[in-house]
Amino acid sequence: MSVGGNSRGCGDSAGRFLIAELVVSNDVIQRLHVVVEQHCDNKSTALNADLWIDAGGSTSVTPASLPAPPATPTSFLTMTSDVGERLLNGQSRSYTIRNAVFAPATDSWQLRVSIDGDDNNNWSLAFAGPGPTKPGVGTYENAGGQTSAGNASVSISGNGAGCGQGTLNKFRILEVIYGPGSNNGAEKILRLHVTFEHHCYGTAPALRGELRIVADPWR
Repeated sequence: MSVGGNSRGCGDSAGRFLIAELVVSNDVIQRLHVVVEQHCDNKSTALNADLWIDAGGSTSVTPASLPAPPATPTSFLTMTSDVGERLLNGQSRSYTIRNAVFAPATDSWQLRVSIDGDDNNNWSLAFAGPGPTKPGVGTYENAGGQTSAGNASVSISGNGAGCGQGTLNKFRILEVIYGPGSNNGAEKILRLHVTFEHHCYGTAPALRGELRIVADPWR
Protein backbone atom coordinates (compact mmCIF):
# COMPACT_ATOMS: atom_id res chain seq x y z
CA MET A 1 0.00 0.00 0.00
CA SER A 2 1.35 3.41 -0.95
CA VAL A 3 -0.37 6.80 -1.10
CA GLY A 4 1.44 9.85 -2.46
CA GLY A 5 0.45 13.30 -3.67
CA ASN A 6 1.03 17.02 -3.42
CA SER A 7 4.51 16.32 -4.88
CA ARG A 8 5.31 14.15 -1.85
CA GLY A 9 5.59 10.49 -1.00
CA CYS A 10 6.67 8.21 1.82
CA GLY A 11 10.14 6.72 2.03
CA ASP A 12 8.70 3.93 4.14
CA SER A 13 5.08 3.42 5.04
CA ALA A 14 2.85 1.18 7.09
CA GLY A 15 -0.88 0.99 7.59
CA ARG A 16 -3.96 -0.93 6.58
CA PHE A 17 -6.77 -0.80 4.04
CA LEU A 18 -10.21 -2.28 3.54
CA ILE A 19 -11.69 -3.06 0.11
CA ALA A 20 -15.39 -2.72 0.75
CA GLU A 21 -16.47 -3.24 -2.86
CA LEU A 22 -14.78 -4.28 -6.11
CA VAL A 23 -16.42 -4.95 -9.48
CA VAL A 24 -14.19 -5.73 -12.47
CA SER A 25 -15.32 -6.40 -16.04
CA ASN A 26 -12.90 -7.28 -18.84
CA ASP A 27 -10.00 -6.18 -16.64
CA VAL A 28 -11.56 -2.75 -16.16
CA ILE A 29 -12.63 -1.51 -12.72
CA GLN A 30 -16.32 -0.69 -12.78
CA ARG A 31 -16.77 -0.06 -9.06
CA LEU A 32 -14.24 0.27 -6.26
CA HIS A 33 -14.58 1.37 -2.64
CA VAL A 34 -11.40 1.43 -0.51
CA VAL A 35 -10.78 2.84 2.97
CA VAL A 36 -7.13 3.55 3.82
CA GLU A 37 -5.04 4.38 6.89
CA GLN A 38 -1.40 5.12 6.06
CA HIS A 39 1.51 6.01 8.36
CA CYS A 40 4.46 7.62 6.57
CA ASP A 41 7.83 6.47 7.92
CA ASN A 42 5.91 4.35 10.45
CA LYS A 43 4.99 7.46 12.47
CA SER A 44 1.91 7.47 14.67
CA THR A 45 0.24 10.25 12.64
CA ALA A 46 -2.10 8.91 9.97
CA LEU A 47 -3.39 9.80 6.53
CA ASN A 48 -6.97 8.55 6.29
CA ALA A 49 -8.64 8.23 2.89
CA ASP A 50 -11.89 6.97 1.43
CA LEU A 51 -11.78 6.20 -2.31
CA TRP A 52 -14.88 5.58 -4.44
CA ILE A 53 -14.88 4.85 -8.18
CA ASP A 54 -17.99 4.15 -10.25
CA ALA A 55 -17.68 3.92 -14.02
CA GLY A 56 -21.41 4.66 -14.33
CA GLY A 57 -21.11 7.92 -12.43
CA SER A 58 -23.03 6.89 -9.31
CA THR A 59 -22.27 8.90 -6.16
CA SER A 60 -24.34 6.63 -3.89
CA VAL A 61 -21.78 5.05 -1.58
CA THR A 62 -22.44 2.62 1.24
CA PRO A 63 -20.39 3.82 4.25
CA ALA A 64 -17.38 1.68 5.15
CA SER A 65 -14.75 1.90 7.84
CA LEU A 66 -11.73 0.01 9.09
CA PRO A 67 -12.25 -2.21 12.13
CA ALA A 68 -11.73 -0.35 15.40
CA PRO A 69 -8.45 -1.37 17.07
CA PRO A 70 -8.56 -2.88 20.56
CA ALA A 71 -8.86 -0.29 23.33
CA THR A 72 -5.71 -1.50 25.07
CA PRO A 73 -2.77 -1.50 25.15
CA THR A 74 -1.90 1.97 23.83
CA SER A 75 1.27 3.91 23.05
CA PHE A 76 2.67 6.22 25.71
CA LEU A 77 5.79 7.67 27.30
CA THR A 78 5.89 8.69 30.96
CA MET A 79 8.94 10.13 32.71
CA THR A 80 9.68 11.37 36.22
CA SER A 81 12.96 12.71 37.54
CA ASP A 82 14.83 13.53 40.74
CA VAL A 83 15.69 17.10 41.65
CA GLY A 84 19.04 17.88 40.09
CA GLU A 85 18.58 15.49 37.16
CA ARG A 86 19.80 17.24 33.99
CA LEU A 87 16.88 16.71 31.57
CA LEU A 88 13.79 17.32 33.75
CA ASN A 89 15.17 18.41 37.15
CA GLY A 90 12.39 17.06 39.32
CA GLN A 91 9.61 17.46 36.74
CA SER A 92 7.56 14.84 34.90
CA ARG A 93 6.27 14.38 31.37
CA SER A 94 3.52 12.22 29.86
CA TYR A 95 2.79 11.68 26.16
CA THR A 96 0.34 9.63 24.09
CA ILE A 97 -0.43 9.69 20.36
CA ARG A 98 -3.08 12.30 21.17
CA ASN A 99 -0.54 14.91 22.28
CA ALA A 100 2.63 13.78 20.48
CA VAL A 101 3.96 12.16 17.31
CA PHE A 102 5.77 8.85 17.95
CA ALA A 103 8.37 7.73 15.41
CA PRO A 104 10.06 4.36 16.14
CA ALA A 105 12.96 3.08 14.05
CA THR A 106 15.73 0.49 14.14
CA ASP A 107 19.11 -0.26 12.69
CA SER A 108 21.18 -3.43 12.93
CA TRP A 109 22.07 -3.06 16.62
CA GLN A 110 19.67 -0.64 18.33
CA LEU A 111 16.08 0.58 18.48
CA ARG A 112 15.16 4.24 18.61
CA VAL A 113 12.01 6.26 19.30
CA SER A 114 11.60 9.97 18.60
CA ILE A 115 8.70 11.80 20.21
CA ASP A 116 7.56 15.25 19.11
CA GLY A 117 5.26 16.61 21.81
CA ASP A 118 2.58 19.27 21.55
CA ASP A 119 4.46 21.04 24.38
CA ASN A 120 7.20 21.91 21.83
CA ASN A 121 9.60 19.39 23.38
CA ASN A 122 11.28 16.76 21.23
CA TRP A 123 12.58 13.58 22.88
CA SER A 124 14.88 10.89 21.56
CA LEU A 125 15.35 7.51 23.25
CA ALA A 126 17.68 4.78 22.02
CA PHE A 127 18.37 1.33 23.46
CA ALA A 128 21.15 -1.07 22.49
CA GLY A 129 22.03 -4.53 23.75
CA PRO A 130 25.49 -5.96 24.48
CA GLY A 131 25.64 -7.96 21.26
CA PRO A 132 25.82 -7.11 17.55
CA THR A 133 22.05 -7.31 17.07
CA LYS A 134 19.06 -5.36 18.35
CA PRO A 135 18.11 -5.94 22.00
CA GLY A 136 15.39 -8.42 22.88
CA VAL A 137 13.29 -9.09 25.97
CA GLY A 138 15.45 -8.91 29.06
CA THR A 139 17.04 -6.71 31.73
CA TYR A 140 20.15 -4.68 30.92
CA GLU A 141 22.17 -3.41 33.90
CA ASN A 142 25.19 -1.07 34.02
CA ALA A 143 24.29 0.29 30.61
CA GLY A 144 26.32 3.08 29.07
CA GLY A 145 24.98 6.55 28.36
CA GLN A 146 25.58 6.69 24.61
CA THR A 147 24.45 3.87 22.35
CA SER A 148 27.22 2.07 20.49
CA ALA A 149 27.37 -1.29 18.74
CA GLY A 150 28.33 -4.15 21.05
CA ASN A 151 27.59 -2.37 24.33
CA ALA A 152 24.42 -2.34 26.42
CA SER A 153 23.47 1.31 26.51
CA VAL A 154 20.60 3.76 26.71
CA SER A 155 20.69 7.29 25.34
CA ILE A 156 18.03 9.90 26.16
CA SER A 157 17.90 13.53 25.11
CA GLY A 158 15.20 16.17 25.05
CA ASN A 159 13.88 19.34 26.62
CA GLY A 160 16.79 21.14 24.97
CA ALA A 161 19.50 19.01 26.60
CA GLY A 162 21.46 15.81 26.09
CA CYS A 163 23.68 13.51 28.14
CA GLY A 164 27.13 11.97 27.81
CA GLN A 165 28.66 8.76 29.00
CA GLY A 166 27.70 6.99 32.22
CA THR A 167 27.46 3.44 33.54
CA LEU A 168 24.63 3.67 36.09
CA ASN A 169 21.83 3.29 33.54
CA LYS A 170 19.56 0.30 33.23
CA PHE A 171 16.53 -0.73 31.20
CA ARG A 172 14.18 -3.68 30.94
CA ILE A 173 12.46 -4.70 27.73
CA LEU A 174 9.20 -6.44 28.61
CA GLU A 175 8.01 -6.88 25.02
CA VAL A 176 9.41 -6.21 21.58
CA ILE A 177 8.06 -7.33 18.22
CA TYR A 178 9.84 -6.41 15.00
CA GLY A 179 8.27 -6.42 11.55
CA PRO A 180 9.73 -6.22 8.04
CA GLY A 181 10.69 -2.82 6.67
CA SER A 182 10.27 -1.64 3.10
CA ASN A 183 12.83 1.14 2.67
CA ASN A 184 16.45 0.33 3.59
CA GLY A 185 15.75 -3.14 4.98
CA ALA A 186 15.63 -1.94 8.60
CA GLU A 187 12.91 -3.68 10.59
CA LYS A 188 9.91 -1.79 11.92
CA ILE A 189 8.98 -1.75 15.60
CA LEU A 190 5.45 -3.12 15.86
CA ARG A 191 5.38 -3.53 19.64
CA LEU A 192 7.71 -2.27 22.35
CA HIS A 193 7.37 -2.06 26.13
CA VAL A 194 10.40 -0.86 28.08
CA THR A 195 11.10 0.63 31.50
CA PHE A 196 14.30 2.56 32.14
CA GLU A 197 16.42 4.44 34.66
CA HIS A 198 18.85 6.97 33.25
CA HIS A 199 21.65 8.94 34.95
CA CYS A 200 23.10 11.84 32.98
CA TYR A 201 26.90 11.66 32.95
CA GLY A 202 26.74 8.95 35.63
CA THR A 203 25.45 11.33 38.32
CA ALA A 204 23.13 10.12 41.10
CA PRO A 205 19.87 11.98 40.20
CA ALA A 206 17.81 9.71 37.97
CA LEU A 207 15.28 10.00 35.16
CA ARG A 208 12.87 7.06 35.32
CA GLY A 209 10.30 6.19 32.73
CA GLU A 210 8.16 3.74 30.82
CA LEU A 211 7.70 3.62 27.05
CA ARG A 212 5.17 1.62 25.09
CA ILE A 213 4.75 1.45 21.31
CA VAL A 214 1.68 -0.21 19.80
CA ALA A 215 1.84 0.13 16.02
CA ASP A 216 -0.10 -2.91 14.79
CA PRO A 217 -2.23 -0.80 14.16
CA TRP A 218 -1.27 2.44 15.86
CA ARG A 219 -3.17 3.25 19.01
